Amino acid sequence: MKDPYEVLGIPRNASREEIEEAFRKLARKYHPDINKDPEARKKFEEIVWAYNQIKDGKSPEFPGFLEVDFDFSVPEVDVEKVYDIMSKALEAFGIKAGRFKVKFRCPVCGREWEEDTLVEVSDVVEEVCNSCVSKTFLKNA
Repeated sequence: MKDPYEVLGIPRNASREEIEEAFRKLARKYHPDINKDPEARKKFEEIVWAYNQIKDGKSPEFPGFLEVDFDFSVPEVDVEKVYDIMSKALEAFGIKAGRFKVKFRCPVCGREWEEDTLVEVSDVVEEVCNSCVSKTFLKNA
């Protein structure tokens, strides 16, 4: 793998203007429409590659002007489709699955609530509620 800075003939600390100037100069010199040398096209493609590596910061070995746009949004989830897929997976293992209302009770505060689940449960399920979990977490933090 070639060093894109060497391909463009610039130092690693080159400014954006120096990078673009070197690219334009070499691109004019080796552009296949201008330079009829059979090797010009290959050299031109190499110059474009090098410029893109530095400009876009694509290669971690060759840091350039990296602009990163992370998308931390949570994608929309089709809950019905998830239930359907999970139900089919459970049924494949012989487990009766679907949408069932299950009663829950918090053993800490005694609060009761209902939730949809994939499997049928005949008894009340004991589970610490979110409020008690939060209180315990904040108290121990």
